[in-house]
Parts: sequence; structure tokens; C-alpha cells
Amino acid sequence: MGGRYEAVQELEPVIRHIIEILEPEEGPNERERRNDAADRLASLDRRALWVIETVREIGFSGRGCRIVHTDEPGGFTLESFPMPIKESVDELLDRYAKLLEYQTKNQFIVRLTRYRGVVTELTEGLRLLEELRQDEEISGTWPEPASLDPDPTMPTEIVLLGIFDDFPSAYALRQDLARQLPELQLEFGRWLGELDHVSPLHQLYEEYSEEGELMDRAYRAQYGDSDFVNWLNARYGQYVAWEVPAPENKEGLTVLNF
Repeated sequence: MGGRYEAVQELEPVIRHIIEILEPEEGPNERERRNDAADRLASLDRRALWVIETVREIGFSGRGCRIVHTDEPGGFTLESFPMPIKESVDELLDRYAKLLEYQTKNQFIVRLTRYRGVVTELTEGLRLLEELRQDEEISGTWPEPASLDPDPTMPTEIVLLGIFDDFPSAYALRQDLARQLPELQLEFGRWLGELDHVSPLHQLYEEYSEEGELMDRAYRAQYGDSDFVNWLNARYGQYVAWEVPAPENKEGLTVLNF
């Protein structure tokens, strides 16, 4: 593969095929079609899945979400709208990809086949990247993903991460980082708060009244424990955290809620 966008172009036939298998995302044979898509994706290597998931993430958050209230009690409509993106297509791909690099092959496949909305997100991702495409010098090739083999000499500690105590997941975390979790959570929050452009972890929302008046316009964070772990791995450029089976005895384990 050549430049980052060329990697997307080479995989576009596969992406289109996945869209075709999954569409419509509800209805007859939905489970079978999702399994077929998963089987097709399983034939790819982790690098190719990384490219495809990056396209999906861009399609999800690379456009704004407009909320328009209606005259029905509690009623509203949702629609996406394009936003100006000042980065080049390669820069955008690079920035998104960095936060996804440490996902496993199975994590990529699950995200691409087990949730509704993937068809729209992949379609929008391809469309947005095509719109951003410029006749510009290639800034870099799509690299091989980082190794998911933990350093055997690195001490780790099991921690529990979750959303308001709801079914927390267990992660093996580099021991020195496990003892800094509250500080790292604050740093993660500051990093999110400073973002003023499209990102895999937040999306621009506009909210309008029934009369069409703009009531609010702001980026809203959308993340969970796995996103925090992805950020940690990207921040340290090393596989410092990964999900593990939850131990039966959770007494004494560090717990972090978002």
C-alpha cells in the first residue's frame, strides 16, 4: 500500500462488500448476514481491519449531529451535517488511526459487525474522505500496527474500569500506571476538553428549537473504558493496558469509573 488514503482506496471494494452484506441492518436474516460479514473480515489481517475501522470512526464523528426539537412533547429529529475540516486527508486518517492502533483483530471485527449504524458510518466515512481528497504529496504510508505482545518483564496490575459501576471490565495495566489512575483520568479529561476538531471520542452537536433558533453548539464526549485504554496505549506508544477476564475475587482491586 502507498499513502494512507491509498490504503483506503485499496480496501474500498472490501468495505463496499461489507456494506452490501449488512444492508439493511435490520430485517430478515440479520444475524446470518452479520456473521457473513464477520467471516469476510476475519480473512483480513489486523492492518486492513485497522484501516476499515478508521474509515468507520471518521464516518461516525467526522460530521456534526443536529438536534431539532419538534412541537410534540419530548419530540426531536436527528440529522448529520458536514463540517469544515482543515486537515489533509492523510493527516485526518493518521490522527484517527493512532487512537485505534492497539485494538485486537477481534475488537475490530466486533465493532464492524455487531452494532447497527455501521452501514451509514462506513458509507459516510468513504464519502467524507473522498471529499477531502486533494492532489497533494503523500505524507506517509499506512504502517504495520504495533505489536500486541506485552513486554514479559513489565509488571502489571489488574484494575477495573467502567461507567458508573455498571459491569466494569478488567484490564491488565502497567503497574506504575495503575497507581496513577486518578491522575491519568484527569489528564484524559483535559486532553478531551482541549480538542476543537473532529475526533473518534467526541462529536459536534447543534441543538435547535422548534422555531429554528440555535440553542447550543458544542463538542460532546462519547467514550467508555476501552477508549480510555486505547488512549493510554497511544499516549505511551506501547501495549501498556489490555482487557483480561474479570477475576472472581475483586476485593482490593483498583476501580475507576467515568
